[in-house]
Amino acid sequence: MKASSASSPTPSPSPLEVALGNLDRAIKAKDFSSDFPIIAVSSQLAFETVPPEIRLAVHNARHCLHDIVTAFSRLRDLDPTALEPLDAALERLQTLAQQICTNDCPGKKKEFRPERLSEVVASAVSSFDLIEKSGIEFVCEPLDPLSHLVTDREGQAYVTQEALYNLVQNALRYTKLYRQTEPLKGEATGRVCLKTAVSRTTGGWIARFDVEDNGPGMSLEDQARLFQEGFRAQSTSSMAGSGIGLNGSRDAVQSLGGEMGATSKGPGKGSIFWFTMPCVEGTLTIHPSMGEKVKVSKALARILIVEDMSSLRRSLVRMCINFGFKILDEATGFKILDQATTEDEAVSLCEQKKYDLIFMDNGLNPGSGIEATKRIRQLPLGKSPVIFAFTGDVDEESQVAFIACGMNACLSKPIDQFKLVGLLGRFFDFTLEPA
Repeated sequence: MKASSASSPTPSPSPLEVALGNLDRAIKAKDFSSDFPIIAVSSQLAFETVPPEIRLAVHNARHCLHDIVTAFSRLRDLDPTALEPLDAALERLQTLAQQICTNDCPGKKKEFRPERLSEVVASAVSSFDLIEKSGIEFVCEPLDPLSHLVTDREGQAYVTQEALYNLVQNALRYTKLYRQTEPLKGEATGRVCLKTAVSRTTGGWIARFDVEDNGPGMSLEDQARLFQEGFRAQSTSSMAGSGIGLNGSRDAVQSLGGEMGATSKGPGKGSIFWFTMPCVEGTLTIHPSMGEKVKVSKALARILIVEDMSSLRRSLVRMCINFGFKILDEATGFKILDQATTEDEAVSLCEQKKYDLIFMDNGLNPGSGIEATKRIRQLPLGKSPVIFAFTGDVDEESQVAFIACGMNACLSKPIDQFKLVGLLGRFFDFTLEPA
């Protein structure tokens, strides 16, 4: 504690961080009565006030805010299906805001952590749920071609997701507006389709992503200038837009060895926007170390995820499955991977079942992860589970509090899968077959 008090004072949050914190609290409180928290964030995202290297992040954050406005509107109309994509939109906005506040553009050199390309794309596709699609059919073809590929350099996962988001959002928005003002020309509805393909190169693999629509199309002259900063094609010039997204996305893709382009047969004949990204063949394999640890089969490990944001729960479930854990005991059909969203729900499950591993979010609403852990440790079945704190509070004082309440270790949000691998190897001895 003394060391903590002698350290440098924590810098005051920026106006953007303050506004984003107010928006986060409104969403956690399920208060969708006013758009003011969104407006407060939007006022901090003026293009004129940020350096060029993070203008794309600001552009994407403004689009993300538009998705949150859509979610607020749907929730005011008592549409509960907007809650899950709202969580995903908020998580994405928080990531973008961190880049903006720290001037942390994706191209900066960091420790590299590979990711499965199919998961990167699937995560991006899930974020499309809040883009207004009324009257538009959106189709994502199977991602099987990407199943054996992983990213091979820092920034690829982020840039791939943001490029997909920009291209799909543009296609959905402009196709919808075009279909509202033009005859359908024999087609039943507006349509946007995401297609993926891969090809082998001498140095690895190239993944290609095509976003195809039957929207306004473009002339050859507009196609030649399409990626210039600030340029708007004549066919879309009457529609809202900044002319920044395509230029910034192409620069980001090219900085990682990819390409971006577009083709159209002419005005009124739709478009195909595409980009490529280099990648490599490989898998993310876990090799847990041996020792005096909890001995359990991965196929039978009983896991509880305690988190009130659905997008983070989904992310953890996917990660657990990729690590070899199961949702069901295949022999009995009983569920062995459970989820809880509140303190009381987590305690209730631990009264009924004995878990091997618990992921515990501290910022539960209602309740807290610390109080939930204290209560769980008092239960007959709650003394043995390994409990990992899952939190944004990673300062020394918070970590001491997590350990003091009965947790075993701390993971920061978003989860670093390599740190998680290390913690799993530290506490568990996983057998390959059910015991």
